[in-house]
Amino acid sequence: MAGGEITLRPELAAWVERAKARGADRVIVQTNGRMLAYTKLLKRLMRAGCDIFAVALHGHRAELHDWLTRSAGSFEQTLKGLENLRSAGAV
Repeated sequence: MAGGEITLRPELAAWVERAKARGADRVIVQTNGRMLAYTKLLKRLMRAGCDIFAVALHGHRAELHDWLTRSAGSFEQTLKGLENLRSAGAV
């Protein structure tokens, strides 16, 4: 699936589980990383079988990233998501 932020879909973990059950070798989630700031969701996706999280970072500073995403605070939330990935051993 492409377009939109996939981690906002409540059925994502079920889709991952279904893909793995049907023989998918690898499941990659391409995301802005903001929802990964919530460890409960991250752990659910990892348990479901997500192998790789491809996180988009749109700038090296909050001002640039937030301007490009048109969402104040998105840079810090994405960094928190990346920190959670590292802490969970996903990266």
